[in-house]
Amino acid sequence: MKKKKRKERKKKKKKTKKKKKKKKKKKKKKKKRKRKIEMKNKRRVKRWRKD
Repeated sequence: MKKKKRKERKKKKKKTKKKKKKKKKKKKKKKKRKRKIEMKNKRRVKRWRKD
């Protein structure tokens, strides 16, 4: 078995990321919560039917 020569890796320059400002969306969050609860209820119903 011949020993494989290790390839020297070129060092990549790190790109500086610019921080993005987050926009506040309070009204949409409440709608999402209601949807999650509905999904959980649907899953429960499906499980119940399987049994």
